[in-house]
Amino acid sequence: MKTISLLSLLLVFSCIDKKEQIFDNEKISVDLDITGNINLSELATDIEYIWFKTGEQQILARPNKMFFTDNLIFIEENFSEKVFVFDLSGNFLNTIGEEGEGPFQNMTLDDFSVHNDTVWIKDSKLKKLIGFDFEGKPLQEKNLTLTRGPFIRGDNFSLFSTNNNSDIGYRIIRLDDSGQIQGFFDIAPWLEHKLFKGINRFIFDKRLNTFYFLLPYSNELVLFDGNGNFKNLIKLDFGKYNFKPDDWARFDNIQDQINYAIENNLVFSINNYFITKDRIWIYVQPENKEGNYLIFDHQLNLVDQFNSINNDLDGFNFNSIPWSASEDAIYYRFRSQQLMEQFENLNEAAKYQESKISGFVRKNPEVFDDPDNLILIKISLK
Repeated sequence: MKTISLLSLLLVFSCIDKKEQIFDNEKISVDLDITGNINLSELATDIEYIWFKTGEQQILARPNKMFFTDNLIFIEENFSEKVFVFDLSGNFLNTIGEEGEGPFQNMTLDDFSVHNDTVWIKDSKLKKLIGFDFEGKPLQEKNLTLTRGPFIRGDNFSLFSTNNNSDIGYRIIRLDDSGQIQGFFDIAPWLEHKLFKGINRFIFDKRLNTFYFLLPYSNELVLFDGNGNFKNLIKLDFGKYNFKPDDWARFDNIQDQINYAIENNLVFSINNYFITKDRIWIYVQPENKEGNYLIFDHQLNLVDQFNSINNDLDGFNFNSIPWSASEDAIYYRFRSQQLMEQFENLNEAAKYQESKISGFVRKNPEVFDDPDNLILIKISLK
C-alpha cells in the first residue's frame, strides 16, 4: 500500500486562465407532448428478479448509484458510507470502505468509480481519494482539495464535478496524476454552490471510448473523449417545458424553484440517463405530467420515444424511474413491500401462471419477512 500526495488544488485553480469559454454544442429538439407506450417484448428478451441478500449485519438502508462488471454488482450505500459488492445473483460478497479518519478510512462517500481492477472512493470531508481492490483491500490514497461532487477515474486522470464551487471557477475539471488542471464550463452567478447528487453521474462507454456527464440544473449532456478532453455539448430543448436559466435565477431556494416547475409543468431536471450497448436512454418527466423515455442511438439521433412500458412478459407493473443500466440491460429497484403490493394488484390469472414474477414470489417467501429488502428487476435488452 502507498499514499500519494497531490499539490494543493486551490493554489493551482487560482492560476487557471479564466477567459470566457466557447464550446461547440448541438441542440436536439424533443416534443414531450408525444404520447404512447411500448410492449416490453419489443425491447427485451427476458425479465429477472434479483434479491440482494445482505444478512443482519449489513443493511442497504440508502442504496444509490450502481455499477456492473462482467460478474459483480457494486452499490453505493449512503447510510454506512460504503460500497457493497454482490455477485450477479444478488449474493453479498463484501463491503469496500471503513469508517474513520485514519489512513485508508473514509467519513463520507461522495461517489465511487471502478477503473480496471480498482474501486476509488471520494471522501470530501477528509479530502482524499482511496483506491481498493474488489475485495476491499486498500491500495493507495490521493490527497484531494475538492468539495463535494461526483467524479470518474480514467487512465492517469480523473474528471470531477465541482458542485458549482465558485472558488474553483468551473463546473467540471480534469485533473491528471501529475497535478495538471483543465477547467470546463464557467459558473453563472445563480449556479454558485448549488449541490447535486443524482443516481447516475459520470458514465464511461468503453465501446465508444467516451465519458458522459449530465450537467446538473440543465438539459445538457457533455461528452469527453477517452483522455478526458471535451468532445461535444448536447442541449436537449423541451420547448415550452424548459426550465430556463432566467427562471432558475429568479428564486433563492430550491423549494421555490420546484414549486414554480410544478405550477408550470416544467422539466425541473432530467430524472436519469444511462448508456447501453447501442443506445443512450434518457428519462425525463415534466412536473405533474407523464414521464418520457427518450431513446437515442450513439450518434444522438432520437430513434424512439414513449411514456411507459407495458410488461407483456409477466404482467408485473414496474413502471417507475429506471435506476441503472449495464451494457445489455436496464434495471428498476423495488423494496420487498412495494413489490408484494404490486404483485397483489395483479389479476388472479397473472399471479398463478408460470411467470418470472410468480415464480420469484413462490420460491423466495422469506424475502417478504423484511419489508425493506432490496429487489432489482433486470430487463435484458434485445
